[in-house]
Amino acid sequence: MTSESKCVIFVFTFKNIKTMKTLTTITGKEIKVGSNKSTRTFTLIVNGIKYRTTKMTQEEFNSCLHNTGNDWNQFLKSDDYYVSAKKFINK
Repeated sequence: MTSESKCVIFVFTFKNIKTMKTLTTITGKEIKVGSNKSTRTFTLIVNGIKYRTTKMTQEEFNSCLHNTGNDWNQFLKSDDYYVSAKKFINK
């Protein structure tokens, strides 16, 4: 009786996994921020509402990578974004 050993290899590729970081403003408001380097846009989720920035220049995008919660809160007072969805189901 012979025993054979078999080896199974799984290869996974993760292309579109986006991580979002949670930032807090000075008033305690939580803002989840995700970036998309290929389109040079950011996605912000505040109180269950999803906002997306308009396309930025590379310089603007790189600068915004260092934004704080207060910076994004101030940004939402501008008109350089659009509401991506009325209500985001998973807060």
